[in-house]
Amino acid sequence: RTPTVAIVGTLTAYKRGRRWANGEIASYNSNGDVESQLRLSFPPDAAPGKAQLEVGNKVQVVGRFIVDHRYGPVQFQVSHTTVLETRAQSASAVDQLVASIRNEHLDRVQKRLQLADSASRLVVVCPVNRGAGGTDFIERLQRSGQPWDIQVLEVPMGSEDAGSKTATAITNSAAFGTVDVIVVCRGGGSPAELAPFDTEDLARAIVESPIPMVVAVGHHHDHHVADLVAFRSCA
Repeated sequence: RTPTVAIVGTLTAYKRGRRWANGEIASYNSNGDVESQLRLSFPPDAAPGKAQLEVGNKVQVVGRFIVDHRYGPVQFQVSHTTVLETRAQSASAVDQLVASIRNEHLDRVQKRLQLADSASRLVVVCPVNRGAGGTDFIERLQRSGQPWDIQVLEVPMGSEDAGSKTATAITNSAAFGTVDVIVVCRGGGSPAELAPFDTEDLARAIVESPIPMVVAVGHHHDHHVADLVAFRSCA
């Protein structure tokens, strides 16, 4: 019998049957890339209702690993679930921040900056080891044939304080001397993992930057507070 352990991650699937329920939880590394995905099984006495558990919630599940070839690969049998943050809670906080930004007209500050047609000196703020999003962005620049001068600042964008660390990286970009534009980029992820791009710390750092900011975060359908206040958004 395997020991009981606790796992924290984002619920990416949940379906309740007549008695048992099944789901999936994902965790992410410091680059914001998927590090592991694990199938969950909920016995009847441990299966929350759909009103209690929604895809996108950040949760802690307690249970043990089981191997039952009748049901496929290794699963995690859950005995208890704690919701750490719901999508609704996160959305409410973001809505309040967006309203505050618009009331102060902070979404207009970066839009007033000028970007020269000859701009070629970039600072790219991306995940540690560049991640999928950072690697793709930089490779596209290099294949363009343009004489880009690219400096890279790597940030652990999958960490709990990713928003403040990204904000610090933006401020530190001035250390590279004359810079034409700062680009913040990373690949997609769950709502919980992209939440740092909806934080006030990061929004303020973008607004206060004297250098035009371009935000390229997530997939085409992802829109964040960072996109709202940036000079340009690639969302």
